[in-house]
Amino acid sequence: MTTSTSPNQLINQFAHRNDKAAFPKFHRNVVENQLRDRLAHPWKINQGMTSLCGPAAFLYCIAVKNPGKYVKYIIDLYEKGEAAIDALSIKPGRDCKNI
Repeated sequence: MTTSTSPNQLINQFAHRNDKAAFPKFHRNVVENQLRDRLAHPWKINQGMTSLCGPAAFLYCIAVKNPGKYVKYIIDLYEKGEAAIDALSIKPGRDCKNI
């Protein structure tokens, strides 16, 4: 992300791409809408009924402090199947991608 690319611009670019997703059961327009919602309301980042409150809290902090980094992370994860926030690299396995 360049310094001139805003989080909303990143989401707009993402919305207009038709590339195959690393998470085939998630539709691009749903991810786009949820990204926009969470960008406006970061407290909606929620682990739901899972035991992932730590990662959810971490991503909430990133979304609040550096929304561009959060948006890029989510887009990379969706499109490439892996993403990084600084030195923290995440690469879910095939089973996770097909939930």
